[in-house]
Amino acid sequence: MTKQASFSRRDFLKVASLGAFSLGIPPRLVQLTLGSACPPPPRPLVGLNRLTSAQRMRLEAAARTFIAPDLASARQVALGIDFIEGLNEDASTVCGPLAIAILQNAGLLGLWARPHDFWLINPRLTLLPLEFTFPPKHYDWLQFDEPIATFDFSARPLLAGDLVYLHAAPGDTFEHMLVVTRVDEAGRAFTVSNFFIATGTIIEERLLFDPDQPGTGQLANWGDRSLRNQMGNTGGDGFRIWRVKDGRSLDFPSDPASQQLRASLDDLLLGAPGEWYASIKQVNGPLLYQFNPYASFHPASTIKVPIALGFFHWLESQAISDWSLYLNEHGVGGRTYTQLLRAMLVDSEEDATNILVSFLGKGWLDELWLAWGLEATKIDPRRSSATELNSVFEALFAGSWISAQARTELLSLLAAYTPNDDARLGLLRPRLPAGATIYNKRGSLVVWPRVVADSGLIQLPDGVVYSFTLHGVGKNEAGYEELEAMLDQAIVYFGDFLTSPSA
Repeated sequence: MTKQASFSRRDFLKVASLGAFSLGIPPRLVQLTLGSACPPPPRPLVGLNRLTSAQRMRLEAAARTFIAPDLASARQVALGIDFIEGLNEDASTVCGPLAIAILQNAGLLGLWARPHDFWLINPRLTLLPLEFTFPPKHYDWLQFDEPIATFDFSARPLLAGDLVYLHAAPGDTFEHMLVVTRVDEAGRAFTVSNFFIATGTIIEERLLFDPDQPGTGQLANWGDRSLRNQMGNTGGDGFRIWRVKDGRSLDFPSDPASQQLRASLDDLLLGAPGEWYASIKQVNGPLLYQFNPYASFHPASTIKVPIALGFFHWLESQAISDWSLYLNEHGVGGRTYTQLLRAMLVDSEEDATNILVSFLGKGWLDELWLAWGLEATKIDPRRSSATELNSVFEALFAGSWISAQARTELLSLLAAYTPNDDARLGLLRPRLPAGATIYNKRGSLVVWPRVVADSGLIQLPDGVVYSFTLHGVGKNEAGYEELEAMLDQAIVYFGDFLTSPSA
């Protein structure tokens, strides 16, 4: 695959449907033994595959588009991925970016993964970028300390889609990252990766391991110290695998409206200033879109919804028979609980929020949220993720964490109308059918790090409900008005989806 060096990363992503990680330390040449002329009988892989048949086919096809058999075309692939500026952006340093670009081109990883965040990453030193991209909720994290030269890959085979990191031991010459791009019926695993040859670096497909011929293939040769001068060594200190638990979790709806929504939002957010975090889902239905979904960020006032859930959880523990009377007659900080809840959720008042947080206790809230499975959501400093904020609203709508009475009280507050509710998700109101309801909490922070946000639920008259979270963080990259314009445009695209005949 040859790309013009003048392409920007955004152009390259749009044309090839890929993005990149970057982990690049140059691999070395390997000689393969491809096996006998008569292939062995098929080796059953039923129960082993994590990707669907369609996903495995896409992965194999995507990988082949990156094959670059000469130095010039291999360099163009590296430049197209655009993982770092300068001379280090080369085919010799593209192993990690290439592996992730293949996954993205196959539709197995979102375009939001940024190459520079993973360039030269060392899993021994930090796991944060990996946790945000391959969360343990959806991926098995496997680590083996045994050298690849002696590891029994027949007993624990590699699977298509595995992302593999090879650790160097003292005496090894490099570390390497690759994706297993296919496994054939005989159980032989292959990769498309960058390989050093005498004159430079090329990108090609090579056999990793053959269960019927142990000791052959790229992994065996990388672990063979006698071949050091031909190809170098790696994997002497073991390896790691990030393996999807269920490939169906990586797929999105294929109807035209859903495809257009994803394409429009990707195009917008990939070119938008600042940092963006999104999750859009049909409640009790498919995930429609995500962008940096697992990364932690400042949620501004949207954190007030899990605070309110915490308050009602505390209230239920008090065994109060008449909630309405209790909320109107009791309170803290000189105001009733009814006044504080409305001030926090409807008026978005920070003083009321601080009074309720102090009353409940920061540590108590963090412990409660963790018990609910909200690992990224914290009160001080305020943190959450797009996935977890969507989970908060879905759990609220389902009444999973609080009683039906508390659910009704809280949804009523989130649906209360003020003039500001015509903005952000409120932009949908003129486009929604009569009887639709929006339950949402906006977030705004004009000073650094500058945040614009909206999280909520859109309930249609036919009973279909969507959860929507989109947050933009400007920091030193974008002004408040720029962020707000991007958020508004994204909501317009979501409105297009909601009003599409195929939605």
